Amino acid sequence: MRPLGASDTDESLIESIHRLARQSGFVKSGIANVNDQSYLMLALPYLPATIASRRVMGLFACHDNYYYAVDLAKKLRRELGILFAVPHKQLEILCNSQKINEKALAVQAGLGFYGKNSLVITQPYGSFVVLLGIQLPLFLNIRHSPIQLQQDHPCHACNLCQVACPTKALHRAYHLDRTLCLQSMASNGLLPMHNTMPVIYGCDICQNVCPYNREASAYYYQHADELEEEPWCSMELWEKGTLADIESAVAKSPLRFRWLDKRALMLNARLRYLQRTLVGVQSKEKKT
Repeated sequence: MRPLGASDTDESLIESIHRLARQSGFVKSGIANVNDQSYLMLALPYLPATIASRRVMGLFACHDNYYYAVDLAKKLRRELGILFAVPHKQLEILCNSQKINEKALAVQAGLGFYGKNSLVITQPYGSFVVLLGIQLPLFLNIRHSPIQLQQDHPCHACNLCQVACPTKALHRAYHLDRTLCLQSMASNGLLPMHNTMPVIYGCDICQNVCPYNREASAYYYQHADELEEEPWCSMELWEKGTLADIESAVAKSPLRFRWLDKRALMLNARLRYLQRTLVGVQSKEKKT
């Protein structure tokens, strides 16, 4: 791969890359390098969802945000292929990839910084963003300074996300213990019975309490009433529908993947329904 050195870096080329990213709908873009390879790192905010939907699913799962982001990236890739005069399919799109660490490269590219909830926090979109990258055909030897956390930065003194996490999955700041994370648990089987949250997949608690998400959260609540509920975000579906009903509803959702156990999600929903029903009966008995 021919490197573009510091002396011959074409600033107009780099600006063209960022311009194309903005025109494609991405709110943040930056270039990061690893192993003599340059990546265009991108951020796209989650789509808004209804309040009812967010009581069933985490915000990222209320719509197929990753599919939408990759679809935009494919359009951007075509434009980048023209810009670099190469076949656009040579520019690999990386989203939830094992090839690169999207969060680390997003921070290196200056898109945001690590929060104590282990997520990348962008401004003003907070951590409610999809991160992805596009492999570039040239090594761009550019120098930039990623966003740094200063000692007086609020994240140093703030531990709201750690305190709010019901399973203490953030017991080590800036790191997530996946064995304790409710979202990770739901992806792999049953949730702990002592947890009474109605949400059956995805957990936004550590993001909802983050001060850097206040502006983004206000935006999501402001637009919630303008939207329709997605079929897979119906609590009644998970509590009372058949497995065939559920498979049909999630066919075009972020829950469609085979590795995600729909039976476990269905059982999680029904166990919580029984729990709430039992608590309600016991409460009535105490009053009589």
